[in-house]
Parts: sequence; C-alpha cells; structure tokens
Amino acid sequence: MKQEKTTKILEMILLIISIILIIVISFFGILRKNLNSWENIIPNYELGKELSKMRVLTFSIDTSTKEVEEKSEETSDETSADVDKTVSKDDENSKDEDKSKETEKTEEAEKKEVPVNPEENLTKDNYEKSKSIIEKRLAKAEITDSEIVVNKETGDINIYVPFNDFANKVSDYVTKQGKIEIIDTETKKVLIPQNMISSVSGYSTISSSDNEEEQTTSSNNETKYDFGLQLKFTNEGVNKLAEVTKTYIDVLDEEGKSNPKTVDLQIDGETAYTTYFDPDGTYTELNIPIYSGISKEQYDTYRENVDVKETNINTGLMPIVYVANETTYLENDFNKNVIIIGIIIFAIINIILGIVLIVKYKGKGFLAFIAQVRIYSSIFTINKNSKRNSYYIWYDFSRCTCINKLHVYSKIII
Repeated sequence: MKQEKTTKILEMILLIISIILIIVISFFGILRKNLNSWENIIPNYELGKELSKMRVLTFSIDTSTKEVEEKSEETSDETSADVDKTVSKDDENSKDEDKSKETEKTEEAEKKEVPVNPEENLTKDNYEKSKSIIEKRLAKAEITDSEIVVNKETGDINIYVPFNDFANKVSDYVTKQGKIEIIDTETKKVLIPQNMISSVSGYSTISSSDNEEEQTTSSNNETKYDFGLQLKFTNEGVNKLAEVTKTYIDVLDEEGKSNPKTVDLQIDGETAYTTYFDPDGTYTELNIPIYSGISKEQYDTYRENVDVKETNINTGLMPIVYVANETTYLENDFNKNVIIIGIIIFAIINIILGIVLIVKYKGKGFLAFIAQVRIYSSIFTINKNSKRNSYYIWYDFSRCTCINKLHVYSKIII
C-alpha cells in the first residue's frame, strides 16, 4: 500500500515537471547556437496577410530579346584580275596559287536576336504550369501564407504575401527559370542537358587554401566557408558524364604548356563554374563550388542563395521567363493591439478561474489549472511550428475552452 502511494506521488511529480517543461518551451522556446549567435528553433507568431500588412508582387512576361550565335558556311569566290598578255613566269605561278584558293570555305559566327520567350511558349497551359511550379517553390521555401493569381489572357502573375522578411525572397523564385546544363566552354555546345540531371542539393564546407601564407594571414585566422551544389545524374546522364570526363581534360600544347579543354556549368544562362577533369577519375556525381571564402557574418545570406538555386532547379524548369514589376502594399484596418488586448483579457479570466479552482478544490484544483495551461501551451507550440493561417489560433482557443477544459476538469476534479 505504501509502495503504491509512493508510485502515485512519483508519477504526479513527473507529470507536473513534464507540464512545466511544456509551458516553458511554449513561452520561451528552445535556444540553440548558430555560429556566433543563439537562435530560437520555435518560431514566433506572425500575423497572416488577412490581419496585417500585405505585399502584392506583380510579374509580367519578359518581352526582351537575347543574342545568340549561329554558325554558317559561306563560300568566297576569289576572281583573278585581268592579266596582261605579256606576263612573266613569276606572275603565272602567282596566278596558279590564286586559283587554288578560289573555292576556299570560311566559317563565320552570325549574331542573331531572338525573343527570350518564343511566341509558341505563350499558352494558357504554360501559364498554369508556371503557376504550379511557383507554388511548389514557395511551399518548399516555407512561404505558405501566399496567394497566386494568374491572368490567363496576358500571363501576368500577382502574388499576395504577408508583409514580412519572407516576402523579399519571392522574386528569386519567380524570375529564375531553374535551368541548369553543362556546356563546352569554347563552342557553347550543350554536353549534358537538364533532363540528364536528376537532382541537385546545396552543401557548405569550411574553406581550405593551398597557400600556407594565405591561411596564416587571412583575416586573423577567421573561419571561411565554401558553398556549392552537388549534382546527381540519371543513368543516361552518368554515361554521358563518363564520356565528357574523358574528353575535357588538361592537355599540353606544342610548347609543353598546359592548355585544358574545359566545360562550363551554367545556371539560368550564367556561368557558375568552369572546370576540366582528371582522365583517370571515375565520376558518378559532381560537387560544383559556387561561392568561396565566405565569412561567418555572410554565411546565412549565401546559404539562402544556394537554397534558392537548389529549390528552383529541383522543382522543374519554368516554361516562361518572368520579370518583376512594381510591388504594392495593402494595409488592413485590423489593429494588432486588438489581439494583444484579447490575449491579456483571456489570460486574466483563466488566472481568476485557476484561483477559484485552487481555493475550492485545493490540490486537485491546482492540478486542473496546471493541466489547462498545459493544453494552451501545447496548442501554441503546435501552431507555431505548423505555420498555419492566423485564423486557426482562434479556432484552437475555442476548441480548448469548449471541449478540452471540460474534459480536464471532469477527469481531475470529479
């Protein structure tokens, strides 16, 4: 009997400690060290766009043109000049040499202006496909409280997002196609197209320098970071990569100097990295450095840049290129102080109710009050991590008050 009573007391103590721990986590969060600072891994509440300021970002189809090179063969017919009837042998030899060059062929690079968005790409299906890709990108970037509206006639896109720091990233997910390919540096021929690359993932490593003097004198031995993308290939892509890595290698010219044949990794038409390969190496995937020598203070910024590239590439190629237009701000008449006042009133009522319970039911009343606070704390924490719309807060409050509270009281007091 005594042992059973001791067990119940220990269980009650453990329950109270668990409840207090949940309350502390809900109100104060969980801190962890992030480089040179501490951050709370449980996010704070942010009002949704319906209850606060809203940003409306407008994007339209890019109507500009781009310059491309086309190689064409031209035949240059060189005609000989009239020759005097009396010519020397030297002149006749010169004439024969000219005739041998009459049909010489030369390659000339012709530059041509073409639309960034070809006319045949401007269809309603592609407008909807672009919208779907943008939705995936914003969801992966955890910009969930957004609304995308597409004009099916013009293709223009309006995106409604809350007025917060996440809104600044939206443009990066809309104006970039997410195109990646490996090309010949000199001829610009596509060697490995995007459909041979199965996925990419961002990575970061601590910088290493081959220069010992640079290591000891650089920024007082401050730690630097490198960022890049790891490319994984399809079966066809692995075979093509094996072929490319045997061709694009370092070779020596007639003077014995290094003259490597290189490839470019291009992301959205811009060269991100130029390299060549070891002919004796075996490659099934590639680690491509994008940024190097980044300080701790800049770490988060460049990490986000790599994350944007990873998200854009993995969510699919945008069929249409968009440009950012104006950004407008809409402010709701709803006052944030109303929520704060409501929470304070709600807390006061529950404290008074808790005091009444403790006075009337003593220890059981205290347990009922603690359990009630635990319920609210748990729901606050879940809502913070789920990043749901602000309206759910009030739904959960009402659900606690009408159902859970009665359940707790009936179990503990009665």
